[in-house]
Amino acid sequence: MKRIVFLLLSFIGLTATVQAQTFTQHLLQQKPGNGKITISQSHDIDMLVNGKDAQEARVALTQTVKDNNTPKKTIIVDQTKKTVQNNKKTEQIQKAGQVKRTEQARKTDQVRKIELNKAEQAARAAQEAKADSIEKARERWRREQEEKAAAQKAAQEKDNAVEEAIALQRRIAEKNAAEKAAEAKRAAEKAAAEKRAEAAAEEEFNIPTVDMRKKVMRGARKVTGYRVQAFAGGNTRADKNKAQQAGNAIKMRFPDQPIYVHFYSPRWICRVGNYRSLGEARRMLNAVKAMGYKSAIIVKGKITVFE
Repeated sequence: MKRIVFLLLSFIGLTATVQAQTFTQHLLQQKPGNGKITISQSHDIDMLVNGKDAQEARVALTQTVKDNNTPKKTIIVDQTKKTVQNNKKTEQIQKAGQVKRTEQARKTDQVRKIELNKAEQAARAAQEAKADSIEKARERWRREQEEKAAAQKAAQEKDNAVEEAIALQRRIAEKNAAEKAAEAKRAAEKAAAEKRAEAAAEEEFNIPTVDMRKKVMRGARKVTGYRVQAFAGGNTRADKNKAQQAGNAIKMRFPDQPIYVHFYSPRWICRVGNYRSLGEARRMLNAVKAMGYKSAIIVKGKITVFE
């Protein structure tokens, strides 16, 4: 049903177009004794009248009136050609405009993409530069910390070296002082030995007479005190002689000190003095050692004192 209605409407339109074209062509016909008619119409009306369907109608009409109206046929064909050419030019212009717009759009997209790529590259470069600057800052900070630690270590090592040098100088000074003290002590002992030797040499020329006989001391009593033991030997006659020689030498040097040469089994000994205090005994001990009896000692026991 719809197809029948559509075909009917199309036939009516085609008939109206042909009738319109026939009426236009009828007006344009030149007959003897009639005036000339000129028709001007707009492009839209011309397209409506001279469209594809109208062109087919005109072709059919032209074939009908071919013998009677040859100039009119030529005018219609020329107008049709011009319309077709104009349509082609319009389509070409439209196509060219479309191509131009497409090209411009493509160029715009390319420019936009290029600018976007440039922006992305700039952003990426900025990020890389920022990261590089941060890494450089960290590296600089680490280098500064290492240099600071190295400087502190060098300063500490320098301080340690200075302290070690001071301690070494102190030890060297102490050692030199000890050596000087030992040397001074040796020199003093040597001088004392030389002095004793000189005194002994002088005593050889001036030997005092010593009474070695035993005497009975009146008013004497025994108390606990100290004596200096100058010699202690064996039980031989040679040891006895050595003990007596030591007693004689000490008696000659200290005539006011009592000398005791006895045999206390199993040895001969020689002791000097009767001292109530340890200080007196030490003074006598130093004097006896100065004479050359290095093994002399202080012994505690019973001593003889006088009231």
